[in-house]
Amino acid sequence: MKPFESFEKFYPYYLSEHRHGRCRLLHFIGTSGVISILSYAVLSGNWVFALLCPLVGYGFAWMGHFIFEKNRP
Repeated sequence: MKPFESFEKFYPYYLSEHRHGRCRLLHFIGTSGVISILSYAVLSGNWVFALLCPLVGYGFAWMGHFIFEKNRP
């Protein structure tokens, strides 16, 4: 896939890949989870929890794309 030349060309494509409300909700949950995990890791000093961030962030987003949008993230 050719890289987008500008945000104006990218944004309609982005919106078309995120039409389903449940997909957007799963993105929100994943992003919120990552923020929560990182906050906990920083405040507790236990950085092992930060290893969960990719699993939580990408896991929820990919579920939204595969299950609801029927596309590849």
